[in-house]
Amino acid sequence: MNFDNVKLSNEAEKLQFELCKLVPDYVLVRKLLNRSKVRREELACIAYEVLEFYDTEYNSQTDEKFVPTPCFLENLYTSIEMLLKEGLCPDDCVDGCSLLGSCIYFGGPCQYNCNKVLRLFLDKGANPNPFEKDAGEYLIDRLKWEVTFDAIEFGFDSILSECQGLLVLVGYGGKCSDGNNAVVMYDDLDYGILKYSENFDCECEKVEDSCHAKVYIIERNTKKRAGEIEY
Repeated sequence: MNFDNVKLSNEAEKLQFELCKLVPDYVLVRKLLNRSKVRREELACIAYEVLEFYDTEYNSQTDEKFVPTPCFLENLYTSIEMLLKEGLCPDDCVDGCSLLGSCIYFGGPCQYNCNKVLRLFLDKGANPNPFEKDAGEYLIDRLKWEVTFDAIEFGFDSILSECQGLLVLVGYGGKCSDGNNAVVMYDDLDYGILKYSENFDCECEKVEDSCHAKVYIIERNTKKRAGEIEY
C-alpha cells in the first residue's frame, strides 16, 4: 500500500525523532512503542525517514577516509528490525517509493549493510520486484537499466549500491516485469547465492555500438565469473 502526506501523531513523531539519531536510545524507543499503538502508515513513514537519515548522515561525511563504525552500521538494522516486529509491512510504499527501493537508493557507500536490511524485508515476505510509482516502473527493471547504462555514463562506483541491491532481489526470486531474469548465471549456479551479494564483485565491459555495458558478476573468493546482468 502507498501512503502520501501522512500526519504523524505526537507519539509517532517522538519515535521518529529518536530513531533518526546516530545512537538511538532503544530503551526509550521500546517505551514509546509500548505506550501507544503506531498506525501502519506511520510505521512506513518512520522506516522511510530512518533509511533516508542514515544515507544523509553517511554522505555528509566529507573525509574520504571516513569508515562507519559497527555501531553506525548496525543501528540501521536494529531500528528497521524493531519497526518490523511492531507491524511494519515490508511491501508498503511512501510517496510512491517502496521501502525496498528506498533501502537500495539510500544505500550509498553503506550498500553492504543495506543489503542486510534488504534481506530483513525480503525474509518478512516483501515482493522482490515492487512497482515504483514515483518512477513509473518496476524496481528490478529500473535497476537493471540503471546498472548497465550508468556504468558507462558515470563509472561503476556510481551504481555500486544499485548493483548490489539488484543481486539481492534476484537472489530472492525477483524477475523483470516481463518474467525474464535480470541476471544470467553461469554453469547452472543457483540464483539463491546472490542473496549475499557482498560475496560478489562486479566488472563492466563496454559493448560496441551500445549505450549499455555488460556487467559481469565475480565471485569474490575465486575471482571467477558467476554470471552477468542482462542489458
